[in-house]
Amino acid sequence: VRLTGWKAKNLRGGLRDVDIDLGDNPSRWTLIQMPNGTGKTTTMELLRATLNGVDLPAKTVRELRADDHVETGFFEARLLVDRQPYRLQLELDFRDGSATPWTVQEKERGGGREEGRNLPADLRTLLKPALTELFVFNGELATDIIDLTKSSAAGAIRALYGLDTLESVTKRVDSLIDLEQRRAAAITTAKERKGINQLKNAFDEARSTNARLEQQQKSTSARLVELEQERARLQADIQERMSEDAGLRAQI
Repeated sequence: VRLTGWKAKNLRGGLRDVDIDLGDNPSRWTLIQMPNGTGKTTTMELLRATLNGVDLPAKTVRELRADDHVETGFFEARLLVDRQPYRLQLELDFRDGSATPWTVQEKERGGGREEGRNLPADLRTLLKPALTELFVFNGELATDIIDLTKSSAAGAIRALYGLDTLESVTKRVDSLIDLEQRRAAAITTAKERKGINQLKNAFDEARSTNARLEQQQKSTSARLVELEQERARLQADIQERMSEDAGLRAQI
């Protein structure tokens, strides 16, 4: 990946109308030296923003405005990716604070301008903030690059080899495992509660049935006593009638 140039319009400092062309075969290193207040820091910030695709806050976009007379601004970074030219553009609207990314890919076939940061997938993954800080860096960072204990250099190396991505994936996997475990526990708890409720309902129904049967037993026992008493009375009546009948026969 080589940076071949950049362009700026209607931006603060000395970036009202700038077009820098580093050629089709740029040097490995390009040094930018500008007087204070002429847009050096702004240029580096916008180069990083176009490369890593980080959204610019509305406040940051409005602060890029050259003056109160302009409503829109523009920034473009030109790249060679595996010898293929790309132009990463930012259309800035100072009225609503928006920054819309565009990609222009100049190919023999299928080229054109598309909204978004449409770089090759591997390059999109690689160009993270930690690495673009080194791809476009302040001079103050040069001493930190030598000292690998510094967080910026170490972070860039981790980004270069995808270690930060592996850590993110690991954390995501751990999070998903924890979520599934809690979900399984919740399901198990729900099943246990459902089972307990079913047993409780069955117990309550059995107890109600038992009380009803006990009441029926009492009623049946009382009725049985009444019937036994009625049977005894009828038996006594029968005996009395039979005795009377025997007496009458004797008299005849």
